[in-house]
Amino acid sequence: MELGLLYPGGPGFPYPMDLPTEYGKQIAAAYRQAVQDTEYYQHYFDHDATEVPLVVLKDYIRSACLCQLQVPTAPDRPLLLDAFQHGGEKNLAKARRETFQLFLDIAEQTAETGVDQDTFRQLLYFQASYLDF
Repeated sequence: MELGLLYPGGPGFPYPMDLPTEYGKQIAAAYRQAVQDTEYYQHYFDHDATEVPLVVLKDYIRSACLCQLQVPTAPDRPLLLDAFQHGGEKNLAKARRETFQLFLDIAEQTAETGVDQDTFRQLLYFQASYLDF
């Protein structure tokens, strides 16, 4: 909802359940384009089959995984990037971009050493870790 992809629904809202906005529908259609040629989507998606062959699932996963968003040709990538960077309230979009920049800065500065949970927390809270002292 914060990204402008859903209209809220339920008691007190105009819709009985959450519904996708027009932009949300565009993203869903782009995602469907990414998986539409898989055997799973064509033969199992709309059915309540209790058993799906592992090879079919693996093929679907290769197309459906969020990791595919790193591939420039992923059909939903530009729409999701735009929603993440600019969607929703202006101040929230700015905060999301700044948080993303923080994660990128941490990743760049720790690329050779890696980061465990304690060090990550120190970097978030204090902008330094005990390793820096």
